Amino acid sequence: MSLEDYEGVRDRLQAVLDARPWEEISPNGPTEAKLLQGAVVDALRPLGQVSSEIPVRFTGGRRGRVDVFLECSTGTTVAIELDRGRPRAKSVQKLQSLEADVRLICLRRPWRQRGPHPKIDAVISPVG
Repeated sequence: MSLEDYEGVRDRLQAVLDARPWEEISPNGPTEAKLLQGAVVDALRPLGQVSSEIPVRFTGGRRGRVDVFLECSTGTTVAIELDRGRPRAKSVQKLQSLEADVRLICLRRPWRQRGPHPKIDAVISPVG
């Protein structure tokens, strides 16, 4: 993945997370996760083809879905899982089972861990 592609994806994801779209929940409206997923898909659409809920098989034949998949206009592919406060093991397994150039986890809450996650390319979370 080119640095330009990565920075474009990262900057758009960071802007979505910092805007905290899930804080606009109404009692009968979509969940926090669905609000974030919709905002991420909308933010990434100018960069290429975006899909959501991509079916995958992972550890022990279990099935799951990767939240967002982006194929940049340059051909670079990015798989994204959306979690609450920390990267879940299941999310990491799902990302590893999907062929992608870059694997990211976006969190709805600030994450304080030092350094990168050992099994994925980056964890992005809201500031503060």
